[in-house]
Amino acid sequence: MSGRLVKDRIPALQCDKGARPVIMVLDKNLFALELQKRINTDLAMLNDSIGRRDMDSMIHNIANIQLCIKHLCEAWEIPQNAVEHVYSVMFNEQGGYDARLFQMDEKPEKPVSGA
Repeated sequence: MSGRLVKDRIPALQCDKGARPVIMVLDKNLFALELQKRINTDLAMLNDSIGRRDMDSMIHNIANIQLCIKHLCEAWEIPQNAVEHVYSVMFNEQGGYDARLFQMDEKPEKPVSGA
């Protein structure tokens, strides 16, 4: 099967432009698999937009990734409150990334600036 996961209104928008897309509705398992592929695609596009310093593209790709993760949780029947609970526990135990800490695998030969 070749193709790609599209958002709900994309086929209608394509039809408005004269196209005739071939669409199928995926079962929950295939949908989850295609969401994972889409996350990987959007992550690659995010990395590309970061390299180009394209803020609009970065925001767009982050939003797509978040939307895919939301639907992936639903497909896997992971309640949003369960994710929020784990996030809260992790944050309380380990903190966040506000301090921008980076743990090195080995001691550097020269002092690292910014520490």
